[in-house]
Amino acid sequence: MSYADALLSTGHAQDALAVMQTTLQRGLSTPAAHAMLQKVQAAVQSSPAPGTVPTPTEKSQLIALFNAGNFAELENQARLMTAQYPQAGFA
Repeated sequence: MSYADALLSTGHAQDALAVMQTTLQRGLSTPAAHAMLQKVQAAVQSSPAPGTVPTPTEKSQLIALFNAGNFAELENQARLMTAQYPQAGFA
C-alpha cells in the first residue's frame, strides 16, 4: 500500500488505483487497504482529464525560457499554453 501511496503523491492516481485493485483481488482486504482504495478513487475522480493540463515537458519548456531570460518567447508560449489549457492555471 505504500507503493500506491507513493504513486498517488506523485500524481499517478490511475496507477495507484490499479495497484490497489490488484492488492484487494489478491486477498489483502484490511480496513487500511479499503481506506487507501477510497483515497485513490477520490484522487482519480478529481484528477484532470488527459489533455486538459500541460505536460511536464511543456511546463519545463516554459521554465527554461524564463531561466534563459527569453521573456518575449516565454510570453508567446505562455499565451499559447493558456489558450490550449484555459483551466490549468499554470501559464
